Amino acid sequence: MFKVEDLLSWTASNELTLSGGITYEDFFAIPRGHDLQAPYSGKLDEQPVIVNSIGLPGAPNGVPARIFRVSYQNFGGFVNIQYAPISSLIFTLGTRLDRDSRFDLIISPRLGIVFRPTERLTFKALYGQAFLAPSPLSAYDEFGTFFNAGGATISAFFRLANPNLGPQRIQTFEGSARLGITSDLSITLNGYYNLLNGLFSQVAAVPSELYEGNPNTPSP
Repeated sequence: MFKVEDLLSWTASNELTLSGGITYEDFFAIPRGHDLQAPYSGKLDEQPVIVNSIGLPGAPNGVPARIFRVSYQNFGGFVNIQYAPISSLIFTLGTRLDRDSRFDLIISPRLGIVFRPTERLTFKALYGQAFLAPSPLSAYDEFGTFFNAGGATISAFFRLANPNLGPQRIQTFEGSARLGITSDLSITLNGYYNLLNGLFSQVAAVPSELYEGNPNTPSP
C-alpha cells in the first residue's frame, strides 16, 4: 500500500473556519485462496492446483486454483466549513468525494448543528453519509475442495470470489442532549437512526454454474 495525504485548515474569522484535504492511495494484494497441492512461486506462467484434486475425473493434472492479483487506486478529497454566527450556535457543513478505480464516484455529505442555550445545556443534531469499500478478502476470498463421487468431480463446500462486489453505504441521523448537573455530574441522552444498503451476504451459487468452465467440476 502507498498513501499520500495533505490537509489544510484556515481560520477566516472568529466565526468561520475552513478545512480540507486530498488523499491518494494505491493498493496491491493477493487475497487468501485455496489450499494448494504444492508451493506456489508466484510466477504468472505457473498454474497451481487445488490440494488433493490430481487424478479426479476430468482433471488428471488437478483442478486449477485461481490466483487473484488485486490492484486498485483511490483518490479522495474533502471540504469542511464550520460557522458560528453567535457563541451559542455552531453549524458544520462538509462533503467528501472518493473515486475508487473499482467503482463510480461516491459523494459523502455531512451536516451538524450544535446549540448551547445555557452553560449547562447543549443540543446536537448530526447527519452524515459514509461507505465501506470491499476489502480484497471480502471480494476475492475463495476456497474449497473437490472429490470423486461416482465418476463425477464435485465439491461439498466451495466459496466463490465476487470481483463485482460493491461498497456498503450508510446514512446516519443522530441527535443528543446534554445537561450539566454539577461540575462533576452530567446527563446525556443520545438517539440515532441508520439507513444501510449494499450489505454483504453469502448466497448460494447457481447449481449449474461451473468452476473455471470444467464440465466435470460443478460449483456447489
